[in-house]
Amino acid sequence: MIKTPYYCFMKENISITKYKVMKTIKAFLVCIFTSTLFLNAQDVASAKGAIPVDQADALLEECINFKELVGMSAGILKDNEIVWSKGAGFIDLENKVPATNQMVHRTASISKPMTAFAILQLFEQKKLDLEDPIQKYLPDFPVKKEGTIKIKHLMNHSSGIKAYKTGSEAYSLVNYPTLSSAIDVFKNRSLNHKPGTDYKYTTYGYVVLGAIIEKASGMSYRDYMKKNIWDVAGMDNTDVEVFGKKYPNKSKLYVKNEEGQFELDKFTDLSIKVPGGGIQSTVEDLLKFGQAVLENKFVSANTLEMMVSDTGVKKRGNPYGLGWYIYGKKEDE
Repeated sequence: MIKTPYYCFMKENISITKYKVMKTIKAFLVCIFTSTLFLNAQDVASAKGAIPVDQADALLEECINFKELVGMSAGILKDNEIVWSKGAGFIDLENKVPATNQMVHRTASISKPMTAFAILQLFEQKKLDLEDPIQKYLPDFPVKKEGTIKIKHLMNHSSGIKAYKTGSEAYSLVNYPTLSSAIDVFKNRSLNHKPGTDYKYTTYGYVVLGAIIEKASGMSYRDYMKKNIWDVAGMDNTDVEVFGKKYPNKSKLYVKNEEGQFELDKFTDLSIKVPGGGIQSTVEDLLKFGQAVLENKFVSANTLEMMVSDTGVKKRGNPYGLGWYIYGKKEDE
């Protein structure tokens, strides 16, 4: 059962890797949709670099014809230019409102690297250190018997803070007016392990990072992200999703029932996890985000190299850096 949209970034040449850091990217494909889907950028970009628009359009329609999602949007960024973007299916199935490249989606966990960049900006400004214990900024967060949680532990998911305890937390209908009130949900729970010794993916760790951004910057999380991340990248249609607010071109949420038919899902409140999964955006804004990463608009090249280096805490599968999964091979492999 899909409760919220999932997002998939694909590149013709993988850019988020220690060994090929942002050097060989030829095309940047972003797909946004209401179910999990994986596409190959080679299907929409020829070897000579031309974009066969008819084939790209047909691929989107084919995805919709699988009847596993209601609507999607996708785009290609090549040589610093958005060369193709389009939507397929519907924003609103009941009223047959077609999806377009202006469709606004929840970005889910793509919120996390945005938050990670904000932390590293403050690191470069010497307003925080990744070795700092979180209590330096959040004195009300209990010191844990399992050990001291540092900022870097939150970034690489080694803090030991556990994931959602219940489905009602993962798909919350409760409004939390501040990040502090969201942290109150989990701050008194025991840790999964000693901080820094193991990997445990958790959105809650990024909620704590959001609160640290507020303390270190003196700004609200939303204001900081707008000024220093979204505006820097020209992401005019990206924002924190405010529960109950009406947005133009906003996609509805759907789920499949037992008969395999789409029906409207509950509109969950993302305020419990804003810095880790509460941001909304469009396909073209996410392409701009990717381009800003490649051009080192957020942090220096050295800091980005640190960000996409294996932190060593994830022992199985793709390693994890600071806000990114790391893909690709060494140059000599």
